[in-house]
Amino acid sequence: MNYKEIFEEIVKRLEAKVPFSLIRLGDGEYMASSGERREYVMKRQLGHVPSQEDQEFIGELVKDAYTECDIIGIPTKFHIEQCGSYWARAYEYLQKVRPVVELIHTCSIDVHSEMLKDGLLDKLLQDRNELIYISGRNLDEQFRKHFNIKEVKSFILNAEQKFEKRKSQNHWPHQFKMVEEWIDKTDVKGKLCLCGAGILGKYYAHLLKRNGGIVIDVGHIFDMWHGLVTRGKGRGNENDKYKL
Repeated sequence: MNYKEIFEEIVKRLEAKVPFSLIRLGDGEYMASSGERREYVMKRQLGHVPSQEDQEFIGELVKDAYTECDIIGIPTKFHIEQCGSYWARAYEYLQKVRPVVELIHTCSIDVHSEMLKDGLLDKLLQDRNELIYISGRNLDEQFRKHFNIKEVKSFILNAEQKFEKRKSQNHWPHQFKMVEEWIDKTDVKGKLCLCGAGILGKYYAHLLKRNGGIVIDVGHIFDMWHGLVTRGKGRGNENDKYKL
């Protein structure tokens, strides 16, 4: 599926209030769920390396997220050729988690960026009655003002530690438990939910859908809305192009 088809599917789901989730699978998710270089990705995202038991538990949570989602963003030929072998392994691993016959609904892992650049994320957000999101960036006020959203409900996590000057260590396990409780207590049924919370964000998207939400894994788009570059060329700098 291309990003325009996915946009139309999301619109249909929102109109019908039918649960939905779009999550993406990259090298980090592969490492976390397969066990290969798991400690590296845990350190990068969480700021510390959990116990071996916790690492395995997190890996299973990430894996679970892909078993029930509707559309999976996967590495493209470009990623596999230009970004290293882990991207290819991510796709190969996904085939083990969900058999090929079930991988009908896939798209580019860059689907979130494609929808942003074409203005389709803006269309989804504009004049919405309610938005629910989980992110390391607090954009409550920006969402309300920029998109005229009446009510914004959010859980603000510690951001991915690799890109933070001020380090912290309490996403796992402390904030994780709080997010689970927050999702259970929040009415997400039939509502647009955005998630950008690293490897654990895939599991949060999984829970939001289970509770009736229409969920999009937008990843680092939250950083872009915050005016930060955390991926690709210019990483580590500020950029106002998509800043809200």
